Amino acid sequence: MKVIVTFGETKVVVPCGTNGDLSIRELIRSATTKYCKLSSYNNNVTNVNSDQVQLRLNNGAVVDPDDRVCDVVDDREE
Repeated sequence: MKVIVTFGETKVVVPCGTNGDLSIRELIRSATTKYCKLSSYNNNVTNVNSDQVQLRLNNGAVVDPDDRVCDVVDDREE
């Protein structure tokens, strides 16, 4: 399973394991790490604190960091 996380205009694909057992907190940490890594090539971002990132679904709902990915999003959801 994988999901697409959007930071402004930048989108990153984050693998969440076969069944999506990754927690939302771990997803946020992985997404921010990838975003910072990719953005550093463009000198846009040096670091983003994953504790300050809030994940929202396309419908605007905020996702609880303690939930599992498979419980709140579908495969390849943005």
